[in-house]
Amino acid sequence: MSGEHSTLGRHNLSLGEETGSEAIAQRGQRRTTKFSGRSARDKAAPRTLALPSFPADPLDYASVASYYTKLIEGISAEIERPGAEALAECFYLRGIVFLAQGRSLQALLDFQKLEKINMNFFPWELVKQTLEAMAPEQMREVQQTEVLKHLIYEMVEKHWDQARQEESVRNYELPKAPLNKQEFNVQIQAAGIINNSKTTDRLFDVLTGGQQKLVDPQTFTEFYTRWTEMKHDTDSITLSDEVTKNLHETERVSKVSNPVKTSCGLGRLALTQKRLFLLTEGHPYYKEIARFQNIEEVESCLPVSVFPLKILALRIKVQDKKEPFVANLKSERDLWKLVIREMMAGKFLADRHKDPQYVQQALSNVQLINVVAKCNLQQRPISMAFKLASLTHSVGEGTIMAETCLYE
Repeated sequence: MSGEHSTLGRHNLSLGEETGSEAIAQRGQRRTTKFSGRSARDKAAPRTLALPSFPADPLDYASVASYYTKLIEGISAEIERPGAEALAECFYLRGIVFLAQGRSLQALLDFQKLEKINMNFFPWELVKQTLEAMAPEQMREVQQTEVLKHLIYEMVEKHWDQARQEESVRNYELPKAPLNKQEFNVQIQAAGIINNSKTTDRLFDVLTGGQQKLVDPQTFTEFYTRWTEMKHDTDSITLSDEVTKNLHETERVSKVSNPVKTSCGLGRLALTQKRLFLLTEGHPYYKEIARFQNIEEVESCLPVSVFPLKILALRIKVQDKKEPFVANLKSERDLWKLVIREMMAGKFLADRHKDPQYVQQALSNVQLINVVAKCNLQQRPISMAFKLASLTHSVGEGTIMAETCLYE
């Protein structure tokens, strides 16, 4: 075995000290405490993963190869054990051992499993280096492995695209002169807001009112300010463990209403890429309203039986639920109606075409809609924001309402 592999084995795999079984047990205990609802004060005995003794010097190919094999056997046995708690740690560690053996494909398959368990363990830099170092025939094998296509073309590339984009945004300066459509497109991409030219063109038409041929610096600055405020507000949303246990690990809350009265009590309406739910004022803190594919109808109403007359409310009819959900959203009603329908359209198209990118496009449109609705435009902001709901327009509201429940 080469000196490089021997060094890697000694550096990463001599885990009987502070970085070994104790670290695995501690990480596993922390993860269990976070997701199982146990109190941090519980004195549960930590589980340990016993690693084989590291070969004594002098190291040779046979002894190191045997050690790697024993490591993989031990970690695999822990993964297959019923009720195993430290799966993320085990898949991460086994992937590292596979890399030390030169088995890159097996390592990537283990790292890919972290997406559904705990992305905090995902070794972005190591995966990137592994892919870049692969010979053409190895890369072809990876590309032909179905479960790794998502890893390469979505997770890794998007991660590094985002890193490059963040560097560009840090150096971004607001324009000081009016912008034509082409200049506006360049500025929007440089600011890290949109990369889709069709969406950028629609945003240009909205900010110019469809009449002018230029976006003035003041309008652009206001939009950019509102955008950064929206991103900060979204990133600042924190949910209790009682709420997060009801959501998928990849779900992120993109919009939260003001406190409102609803047919399910007081609370805040919240939206993720998958569902609507109510953050209630008291226990149990979470009340699911609907997943987007199960919403049959969204309409404005004046529900006298629930709220006083002339209070603006939104009624949501959900498949297999006898009573509709009604929320007294007041001035937020039209905006919520618009964003819910856009998310429904995204889910409808994603299911029809078997392409989850439609949901991401809907989410991007919803973010723009929220920002434009807060801008001081010459025309009514919500009317202008409606022009950004491109998926709702492409599908047709009636089609979504009539057919979306068929695509589950």
